[in-house]
Amino acid sequence: MDPRLPHVFHRFCSECRLQFQTAVRDLEENKLTDFEQYCKQQMRDTQGTTQLLKNSPRAMQDLLEEEVTELKSDFKKQLTVTEEETSSDVKEMDPRLPHVFQRFCPECRLQFQTAVQDLKENKLKVFHQYCKQLMRDTQDTTQRLKTSPQAMQDLLEMKVTELKNDFEKQLTVTEEEKSSYVKELDQRLQNLVHDFCRNYQQRFERVVRELKENKLKDFDQYCEQQIRDTQGTTQLLKTSPRAMQDLLEKKVTELKSDFKKQLTVTDEETPSYVKELDQRLQNLVHDFCSDYQQRFERAVRELKKNKLKDFDQYCEQQKQGCIPKKKKKTKLKKKAKKILRDFGRCLCDDYPEKQSVVAELHEEMWRLIGELHRVDPVKF
Repeated sequence: MDPRLPHVFHRFCSECRLQFQTAVRDLEENKLTDFEQYCKQQMRDTQGTTQLLKNSPRAMQDLLEEEVTELKSDFKKQLTVTEEETSSDVKEMDPRLPHVFQRFCPECRLQFQTAVQDLKENKLKVFHQYCKQLMRDTQDTTQRLKTSPQAMQDLLEMKVTELKNDFEKQLTVTEEEKSSYVKELDQRLQNLVHDFCRNYQQRFERVVRELKENKLKDFDQYCEQQIRDTQGTTQLLKTSPRAMQDLLEKKVTELKSDFKKQLTVTDEETPSYVKELDQRLQNLVHDFCSDYQQRFERAVRELKKNKLKDFDQYCEQQKQGCIPKKKKKTKLKKKAKKILRDFGRCLCDDYPEKQSVVAELHEEMWRLIGELHRVDPVKF
């Protein structure tokens, strides 16, 4: 019987080993199936962009490695073999797990990169919409003047910061990776800020030019009104060149003040905008005052000429009379004083040459009286 026992023993052990190996392979397949199902579950859990961004490729890799470790540990516990055999069985299963692992991770990383890109595009879209809203809000000239280029840039920079912060919060990657993603978004946003601000600066400058032209037009109309108000000689002589210059300077100050109020630029920017307007207004003041001075002087000469003509005509009338010489002389002096008084009243008090032109008329009339006496000493 002894020779038969080893044969039965050998046959039974071989069959037992085969069954055990089959069971181990089945266990391996179960663990691999469990891992694949776990990977699919992770795919389903990160289907949406928001959920996907909550698990970075690094975090997902850590989850998978943790699951691999757990499956191997469970696999070991279910084996009742020697350490040497356990190690051999686990090694046999190990190459297959990384294969599933390596197939899943690149796909996960690609999806994550796509989600990050979508998130970036979403933030850029939000910024575009914000810019369009600002364009609509500053379409009106008055509203545009209330928002200086610097103020507009500040608004855009605030929006950029808000979008970057929100973008950062939605990323669950390492600080190094986060910095790289944010840097790219920031660069694109800054390019948009630069383009928008350059365009807005041009639009703002155009409105400022229009505002300047309106103020210059107002000043032209004011000057035209002054010309109409001083059309007649009497009205002209009531306003001296100095008084007219004061009126114009006052109007210039008023227009500049109003211009400043309509601008919402920084204190540093204001002088440059006002300086150009002031220079153009001062040129208009200079030209108008120069012309007005000539008109005023011409009116003074005309009035003096007319007064002298009146006196000359009066002198001619006195030649025809038969009254005594002394009385004629008295009448001539009285007439001269009246003409001088009327002439002086026609000239405004702040005219600096008033005394000298009155003195000139006085001399001219006394010269005529002297001429009458020289021609006809008997009558005059």
